[in-house]
Amino acid sequence: MIAAHPTRAAPDAVRSFLDGLSGHVRAFASHEARAGPSVKFVMDKFGYDEADVKVCASGVFLSPRFEVLMLLCV
Repeated sequence: MIAAHPTRAAPDAVRSFLDGLSGHVRAFASHEARAGPSVKFVMDKFGYDEADVKVCASGVFLSPRFEVLMLLCV
């Protein structure tokens, strides 16, 4: 919502933030990261079982907490 309001955030600052965020999201969702580091992060941070995270990373959505795993499912 802040990004949609030009007096709350300068367009250049928003663009810079989103560019950086996009890079991190792509890295997190990369094939290499989904094979290990991203799976471990989701398990440690959100308490998911490894099997659930790996199923989501394969593109199958079984979790009611989909929003937490959606970055892995890109």
